[in-house]
Amino acid sequence: MHKTVILAVAMVTSMALVGFFNHNAYAIILPDTTLDKFGINELYPTISGGKEWFSVWDDGIARSFGATTDPQDPWFDADHGSSGPYRTDGAGILKISGSIPRMYVHDPLLQDQWRDVEVTMYFMRVSDTSPAFAGMEAVARSNHGTTAPELDNLCDTRGIDGRMRVDGHIDFEKETSHPHSVPVLNKIQYPAGLPFNVWIGYKLVVYDLPDGNVKLQLWIDTTDGLNGGTWVKINELVDTGTNFGVGGVPCAPGIDPAMKLTNAPDRLGSESHKPNISVYFRSDNVGPDGLWYKKGSIREIAGASPTGLTATAILRSQINLSWAAPVDNGGSAITGYKIENSTDGGTTWSTIVSNTGSTATTYSSTGLAASTTHTYRVSAINSVGTSPSSNTASATTIAATAPSPPTGLTATAVSSSQINLSWTVPSDNGGSAITGYKIENSTDGGTTWSTIVSNTGSTGTTYSNTGLVHSTTYTYRVSAINSAGTSSPSDTASDKTFDVVPTAPTGLTATAVSSSQINLSWAAPVDDGGLPITGYMIERSTDGDSSWSTIVSNTTTTSTAYSNSGLVSATQYTYRVSAINSVGTSSPSNNDSAATLTPVSSVSSTFTHSSENNYVSPPSISSAALVPQASSSQQTTGFGGTLSLGSGISQVFKTGEPIQLTLKLGDVNGPSFIQHIGFHTNFDPSQGSDQNGKTYLLYERGQPLDISDPEHFLSNANVIESQNGNNLEVVFNVTFAKPMPRSDVVVRVWDQYKASSNKVYNNALEIIPALTNSSLQILSEPAENTSQVPNLQTQQTSSLNIPDWIRNDAGSWYNGKITDSDFVNAIQYLAQQGIMKIPLTEQGALTSQHIPSWVRNNANWWSHDQISDSDFVNGMQYLIENGIIRLA
Repeated sequence: MHKTVILAVAMVTSMALVGFFNHNAYAIILPDTTLDKFGINELYPTISGGKEWFSVWDDGIARSFGATTDPQDPWFDADHGSSGPYRTDGAGILKISGSIPRMYVHDPLLQDQWRDVEVTMYFMRVSDTSPAFAGMEAVARSNHGTTAPELDNLCDTRGIDGRMRVDGHIDFEKETSHPHSVPVLNKIQYPAGLPFNVWIGYKLVVYDLPDGNVKLQLWIDTTDGLNGGTWVKINELVDTGTNFGVGGVPCAPGIDPAMKLTNAPDRLGSESHKPNISVYFRSDNVGPDGLWYKKGSIREIAGASPTGLTATAILRSQINLSWAAPVDNGGSAITGYKIENSTDGGTTWSTIVSNTGSTATTYSSTGLAASTTHTYRVSAINSVGTSPSSNTASATTIAATAPSPPTGLTATAVSSSQINLSWTVPSDNGGSAITGYKIENSTDGGTTWSTIVSNTGSTGTTYSNTGLVHSTTYTYRVSAINSAGTSSPSDTASDKTFDVVPTAPTGLTATAVSSSQINLSWAAPVDDGGLPITGYMIERSTDGDSSWSTIVSNTTTTSTAYSNSGLVSATQYTYRVSAINSVGTSSPSNNDSAATLTPVSSVSSTFTHSSENNYVSPPSISSAALVPQASSSQQTTGFGGTLSLGSGISQVFKTGEPIQLTLKLGDVNGPSFIQHIGFHTNFDPSQGSDQNGKTYLLYERGQPLDISDPEHFLSNANVIESQNGNNLEVVFNVTFAKPMPRSDVVVRVWDQYKASSNKVYNNALEIIPALTNSSLQILSEPAENTSQVPNLQTQQTSSLNIPDWIRNDAGSWYNGKITDSDFVNAIQYLAQQGIMKIPLTEQGALTSQHIPSWVRNNANWWSHDQISDSDFVNGMQYLIENGIIRLA
């Protein structure tokens, strides 16, 4: 219960009180006060958590005790003076007897001290034969008689008290060495002496000031506690250490009797080194039940200290403090406050503000860790010094949460395998320090994520992601980590690693196709370095691979074939190829070598050789014929047809049709001397026939047939030989799987001594598609009412009216510069213009599927006028007849 109390000199009419006050009594105004458990005003606020003692004589238990402690109150110790007796009926009053009653209030273990105190006791003088100094007296800041008998530890007997003497005087007394004392401020309070049978309220207040001095106050109430009592201060002293106890007897050499008795816990000069353990009440020559006490209390107070300190956590990192200014400013205005903090419950303290420089009584303690308990105390500062500290107050900061996301993430590629990241710390750390970051990346634009660092374990805000794939875009996000968890991810940032040169081409092969040309073929790089291949560099060596010369610095095409012409015959060349993109040139491919062919003549060889010093002719080719394959009986002789090579008429066969090349060979030494027979066709028209055809059969007698078919024209090939007198008859049985343009046929024969004969048959062989007479379905999928068209018909002229752009398209298509679909559109144009007569049953588009390479070859040759328009159109007819190009 709080109230504002105005204290004034009592103007009473009761004769019993006449003369109770002298002219030194004065009126004062106190701040709001609180009533104690007995309903008595507390002049000074109790320190939060400070010690308090209240008498228990109202506990309903009647008892009498002598030189001992109260059986119901171990803190009330009467074993230091006369043996009493001390009696109470349990209704609230203690009746005292004895010559020197001494009643101590202290910790039963004699450890815990009393500091600044407000001592309250209502007393009544009933019967005594006292000397003048006897009466009502309370002593503070003493160990008197509690650590040893009073005459043993004289430096533990010191104390300060306020007396209301039986002779009507009041004063303060400092006992410096028992039984010696020095009183000060002796005043007459009751001229007729201390009255009998009247309840008088008594308060002794003792507290330290900011300058280290000690203030003493003596208060009385004559209303018997009515409405908390009307308390009047009747005496006050500031003990400076020079004005109180001067001239007293030292308790030990070197101890000044006038020294200030502060509330310090290391009592200066004490033999026991114990602080101010006791507060006690004393009197003298009290008759039986001659002195009565009631409503007694002792409280630790904040006199010159701030009071009412509270601590309230409002954030994860902030606790707000609030307190009240000291009741007593020590005579000088408060100019600021010192604020201390403890994280171990008050065992150790740190000063967080040495001086606020303000009279404000609030403060926000910020920058704290979440979920952390902080204890605070505050001291007032004036021009004299710093007050004792306030009560302590504690609060626990709000629990930490995960941080907010990092911001400002950037990703910067610095090489083909590294991207550097940078970001800004979260604006809110969640109340707990950031301890690391989680880093994720994505290679699909953020659809899926991979954790590359689960926790950096560092507060650093940069990271280098290494070991990456070149020419790849990586997307990143970062999350912050504290003790409470992991934040949501930051915004994303992306960058692409640098492009690089391609990997090397693979599978390089070199094939000699004539005495002056070697064809190269290779596979494109597995990895283009992130940029399109724009060409190839081709190098050649004529010394194996010791030295190299660049024959093409950049083909500027994606074609993976090249014909190296103008070479020296019968010479070996080694090649390597490197790929080029906009970054640079790859490392070289594998090496491959080939030797150009030895030139051959179109007539029989005139070479001769020596045999036992006789010159003879090489083997002769008596006859050669290309015919449809004979019956099995004819195969034994090898000759079953009538068409022969050399007649000037091309032999035209269809795919899938078995063909026989029948040869009759002779040698003057007999057929056994013939060693090698070769059948060569599929020649490059631009190179002539002084070379080996790209498709050939080589028969080394007694060895398996050697077949070269790089363009996969053949589906079957074998050889049969027989002797007929001095002649050797050889039959090559072959079947073509796909059409072959008109080509020369070369037959080569030599004997054991390599003497050879060669015959060239120009334009001797052509393979055309095996077309049927049945109608073709023009829809890409079967249907019940599918329209039919007859076979494609072409103009029977040596040259058709075909635009030049279609010829150009044909060459570009062969070289991969236009797509299948683009070329098919050109064929559709021929059909629509009537150049290729394709009856259309309904309007539709041409589409392409897999187109055989021989058709591409035909297109190339036609674009260079190496085959006729009709031959080219026949190839297109093959595509349509076989459903590769369909009319929808």
